Amino acid sequence: MFHGRFQPFHNGHLKVCLEILKNHEQIIIAIANPTRKYPSELIDETPEDIASEINEHRRPKNNPWSYWQRYKMIKGSLIKAGVNPEKINIIPRFAPYDKLPFNWDNILPKKEDVVIYLSMKDKHHDIQKELYTKEGWEVKELPNMNFDISATEVRERIKNKENWEELVPEATRDVIKN
Repeated sequence: MFHGRFQPFHNGHLKVCLEILKNHEQIIIAIANPTRKYPSELIDETPEDIASEINEHRRPKNNPWSYWQRYKMIKGSLIKAGVNPEKINIIPRFAPYDKLPFNWDNILPKKEDVVIYLSMKDKHHDIQKELYTKEGWEVKELPNMNFDISATEVRERIKNKENWEELVPEATRDVIKN
């Protein structure tokens, strides 16, 4: 399992997912900070709309995309990268870090069938590792998880009307542009 905010899902995230799939039959991706919007409520937005809303503080600047938009970014990116859709499992992650690891026993396969991958780059890495391990989950770190791309950089480039498209997979570009 790999979890994060994916605001937005970028090429580094895709690389990590593909690396996980080299060693596992399936991937579970947990999207943190899900919203309550449903696909029918999503508004067609352009990068300019998102930049405007971030600048005007009408949506959180660090979390501009809804759960469903991020779901489409992730699933579409993995499928376009050649991953069989049946190997992709995307779930929301509701719990704040001080309440990890949430009650995943109810929605995930058995603990012995799940490996949780953490990024050393994540500021919550230490608390996540401690809590997951304490609850009996296997935790691993991928050496290549320290990718040079950050979602913050993508959001900043969109906000500043700079080239951002090279940092994200095609499916992410499609969601952001449409």
